[in-house]
Amino acid sequence: MATLTEAREDLAAALAAVTGGTIRARGGLHSAGQGDGWVTAPRLSDGPRFGSSWLAEMSAVIVAGGTADDADAYLDEVGAALITGLTDSPVSGVQVEPVELQVQLTDGQAGSLYVLLVTCTYDPC
Repeated sequence: MATLTEAREDLAAALAAVTGGTIRARGGLHSAGQGDGWVTAPRLSDGPRFGSSWLAEMSAVIVAGGTADDADAYLDEVGAALITGLTDSPVSGVQVEPVELQVQLTDGQAGSLYVLLVTCTYDPC
């Protein structure tokens, strides 16, 4: 049975293999470019099996660009590959959607970052 840390690392590695970017198992990235990202803190629940099984509802944020059009084009480019790239791992229910995040820019001003939000359920058993 995998640990939660291993689950995060597995998801980050599988997504990085598709995007060619740097995807960290936790925490955000500074000066991230298209294809870079991070795995967010998962939501845990009890698993369907008797004993110590658990499920993790996991999400990853992958930078798509500076505009909604960039995110839409990047979804067309890698969306299906992100889903199929996870088929050899213990995940199910993979979804990919473009999302706008509000961020603080280096000059202290608010801005938008357009990302692909990848969600899935990880079953370590």
